[in-house]
Amino acid sequence: MLQGLHMETAKATTGENDMTFQTKIIGADFETNCDCCGRPLKVGVQLSGLGVYGADCIRAAMPVDRKRYSQGRPDAASLRTYAKIAARDNAAQIDRMGYTQAMKLTVNIEKLEKASV
Repeated sequence: MLQGLHMETAKATTGENDMTFQTKIIGADFETNCDCCGRPLKVGVQLSGLGVYGADCIRAAMPVDRKRYSQGRPDAASLRTYAKIAARDNAAQIDRMGYTQAMKLTVNIEKLEKASV
């Protein structure tokens, strides 16, 4: 299990074969490494209670949700944009722009851990 996981910020829901968490994008780290695969990143996405990950790793760890996203998942560029907005603006501005729901994500924690082992 990931170190320092805060249960008040990430709600666990267990399916039949997976462990998913409801988390949200809280900011961006620039010129960092992915906590999942160690790849160098220009823009790392900070997830509440989970750490800093690359947008591609987050996208791969998200379950498909065709009701919310037409392609099943948001694209990596959108995740990076949301992270930059979260780093730049305060909560009231984010809410006014309508990005509050877009920044809430469901990720499969086991898929994020597999690459780091």
